[in-house]
Amino acid sequence: MATEGAPPPASRQPEPVPAGCRQGIVTAVTIFIGFSLAFLRFWTFEAPGDWTPRSVLAAVILGVPIAMEIHVLFRLAG
Repeated sequence: MATEGAPPPASRQPEPVPAGCRQGIVTAVTIFIGFSLAFLRFWTFEAPGDWTPRSVLAAVILGVPIAMEIHVLFRLAG
């Protein structure tokens, strides 16, 4: 129930990350991407065995966080 004369809710603008913190976050995200890609490379291409539907599903599930990490990295850089 809205009251008359009540101010409209303020639009929340995201606060920018301070420059010093931003460099540390970019470094951390880059390290996570490196480890994730190295694990994916070994697990999907260098490990012995045949591909099964379960292994394809696991690779796709692992690919989603990697895509999200890359998305975060580009959002921080821009």
